[in-house]
Amino acid sequence: MNQNWNRLMKDSISEVLSSMFFSPVEFDENCTLNDAVSFFKSKSVVISKISVSGDVSLILYSAFLFQSLEELTKDFTGREKVDEQDCRETFKEMLNMIIGSVLADCYKGNNYRLNIPENLNYSTFINEYKSTKENTDFIKVNLLNGEAVFLTSWI
Repeated sequence: MNQNWNRLMKDSISEVLSSMFFSPVEFDENCTLNDAVSFFKSKSVVISKISVSGDVSLILYSAFLFQSLEELTKDFTGREKVDEQDCRETFKEMLNMIIGSVLADCYKGNNYRLNIPENLNYSTFINEYKSTKENTDFIKVNLLNGEAVFLTSWI
C-alpha cells in the first residue's frame, strides 16, 4: 500500500466532501481489501471510475451507496429533488475533484492525462479490477448517511 498516496487521497476526500458537499467523513481503518471490493457488490451502490495515463498510470474506482450519493447531490446542487442521472453526474464530478487535487499535489511537473469519469455496473468493474487487483490501494469512508469506497489500481 502506498502510504503517501493514501494520505493524500484521504486529505483530498475530506476536503472535497466537507467543503463542496458539506459532509463530514470518517475513515474506516479496520476495512480490508476484501471488504472494500465486496462493497462494490451491494445492490444499492453506484460505481464510477476515472483513469489517469502518462507518467502516472492508474484507475480510481469508487462506489457510493445510492442514498449517500443522493444526499450529497442535493447538498451540492442546493436542490431538494434530484434524479439518478443528477447523482451519477455529481459522482463523476466529485471523482474529478478528488483525483485532480491529489495529482496536483503529488505529481507536479509530471506528464499525465486525466480522462473523463465513467459510470460502471458491477460486472464491468469486477472484470476490469481483476486485471489490476495485485497493485491496489483502498480507502473506506463512513459518512453521516452511509458509506463509500475508493480503490486505486496502479497500471
